[in-house]
Amino acid sequence: MVGNAIKFTESGYVKVSARNNEHGDFVCTIEDTGIGISNKQMERLFKSFTQADASTTRKYGGTGLGLVISQRLCKLMNGDISVRSQLHKGTCFTVSLSLPATQEVQDKLKEKHILQEDAKEYDYIVFDASTQRASAIVKQMQKFQCNAVFAEEDKYEDLNAALAQLVDIETNKPKLFIIDSDKLDTNFASALIDVLEKRKRHGASDGLLLLANVEVDIDSWRNENQQGLMPIIAYPHHILTKPVTPRLLIRAINHAVVNAAQGIIHSPTLEEKALLLENREEQERAIVRVPSENSPKILLVDDNAVNREVILGILEDEDFQIETAVNGQDALAALTRSSLNFDLILMDCQMPVMDGYKATREIRSSEILKHYKHIPIIALTANAMAGDKETCLASGMSDYLSKPIDGEQLLLIISKWIKPKLEAGNTEPLSCELNTTAQSEGSTNTKPVIWDFETVLKRINNKTERLQKLIQLFVSNMPANIDKLKTINITEDWTDAQYIAHSIKGSAANLSALLVTDAAEDLELLCKQADAYIDMEAFKESYLIKVSALSASYNETLVEFDSFSTSKS
Repeated sequence: MVGNAIKFTESGYVKVSARNNEHGDFVCTIEDTGIGISNKQMERLFKSFTQADASTTRKYGGTGLGLVISQRLCKLMNGDISVRSQLHKGTCFTVSLSLPATQEVQDKLKEKHILQEDAKEYDYIVFDASTQRASAIVKQMQKFQCNAVFAEEDKYEDLNAALAQLVDIETNKPKLFIIDSDKLDTNFASALIDVLEKRKRHGASDGLLLLANVEVDIDSWRNENQQGLMPIIAYPHHILTKPVTPRLLIRAINHAVVNAAQGIIHSPTLEEKALLLENREEQERAIVRVPSENSPKILLVDDNAVNREVILGILEDEDFQIETAVNGQDALAALTRSSLNFDLILMDCQMPVMDGYKATREIRSSEILKHYKHIPIIALTANAMAGDKETCLASGMSDYLSKPIDGEQLLLIISKWIKPKLEAGNTEPLSCELNTTAQSEGSTNTKPVIWDFETVLKRINNKTERLQKLIQLFVSNMPANIDKLKTINITEDWTDAQYIAHSIKGSAANLSALLVTDAAEDLELLCKQADAYIDMEAFKESYLIKVSALSASYNETLVEFDSFSTSKS
């Protein structure tokens, strides 16, 4: 239901709250400002295979089974789901379950929400773009008997006026300013700094906690804003990424108070940096480089951000114009609408929405794209196995290259197909044997190599900044992928597990993270054999062992990544 709320809400907010009612029942509400549901549509809402509107399926996807399953699960637990909604205004689902919290659970929750004594001495002032979040933060702090207020937009002319009325300059009682990065501009920053400096002269020691969007790159943000917003704003005492939960808020406040007292600014870890970059690269589509007007045009199609960055790193110094797409359907759209007249396509084989094989068949047969009927399409495959070559060629692909991508081989295969007028030569496929050297990285070592730093650096033309970006992209996705793999042991969607393992294998191989590559490949092979197992309990036991091995190999690799990032900071 939370997923639905996010999916159907293009602007505004999604609010999730939980409590115990007067009967001791667990009550959870999911409120959004999304598309809403009409009264007529609500009559069909909890019926199998029915969505509110057929157009909803076309735009948002889904089968209409989610709410039905959720309702039945609730009823099995002696609970229920209710809904109230207004079309075009939003929806609120309420889940009630007979699950009173035990004293042990309540004690554990209290342990996780302990505000340290020093923090209770502060006043809290919240400037947030979301009134709902600001109100929730204030209520949370008031539970600890702290003075807390937020700047309600309808009460003040502007932020500067709110600041002037909410902050007492002459008192030296410390204040923690909790500020949403979306609220920051030069005028407000200047006004805030003026207030802080005046309070400092009166003996106050204030703190600053910044609420950052997950897509913000903190280092870049600081570089861009430390001149305009001044250091005290560009370097807060702590940074908390949204969404804000009570546990994370209390922890962030505790950190901010300690740091403020000691004059320490927040320095994000590699994991935090990666989280701040999460999914930013997944949706990008930009012409990366625009060299000479007559330079060859390449369409790069791959759902994996790490793989795209590796290839861009190899090609960016060459005289190519490159556009990216994240799946086969995306590629067809790019071919249809792009101003570039593409000369070659680099096509990943396994992608969601539409894979590379189907996309290739569409390109070869489409009347709309008939001018691309004979365009060279190079398959990018992580499976250098018997039959892959035939599968690629049978779908209409011109040639193929196996991962991990080797720079010299990539340029060789591009020059073979993109410059036939200059170099008349063999037009037979180069075959996956091209990349056997790259695939056997580290295989001669008796001791397992965790991360082959030199090989990946060579692969991306010794660009350490791009390697930093690749690491952050990889790290941003891995924790969520491992969590998904663990969940699949319950849902038993082994095809999805195979796809996730395959994707991890490809990313890790391109990063020369050999330990993760091997562990992901082991897991992928096991998932392929799921249907052959008679004893599913035995299979699931093996599956969890493989997932644990993958998680352990990632943790070992993360240590290596951290060492590299620290040495370059």
